[in-house]
Amino acid sequence: MRISKAPKGSIGDVRGVLDPSTWGKPHAAFPKTAACSIKKRFAAHQIVMNVDVCGPFVEGFWQTDGCGAPQTCPQWSMDNPGAFNEAYFDLNQAGFWKLI
Repeated sequence: MRISKAPKGSIGDVRGVLDPSTWGKPHAAFPKTAACSIKKRFAAHQIVMNVDVCGPFVEGFWQTDGCGAPQTCPQWSMDNPGAFNEAYFDLNQAGFWKLI
């Protein structure tokens, strides 16, 4: 099992044959071996997508656009959890493929 992240449009037509060797080093790799049965070790897991509220993209303009100065984005987020009660995001695509 390999876990990779790809920028939009960088993989090509996902309905065709995929070549993960062109995607670069995966973020995580769990090879199928006699000691590591993928079905046994990963069957009961769930996929969790972490959506960071703050980070380099937001921090780049946080102090200049009037959102939260003088607080940092992480501090404002911790102090105002109710601001995210109605938050949502659209996920365009998540793909799961079996290598043959």
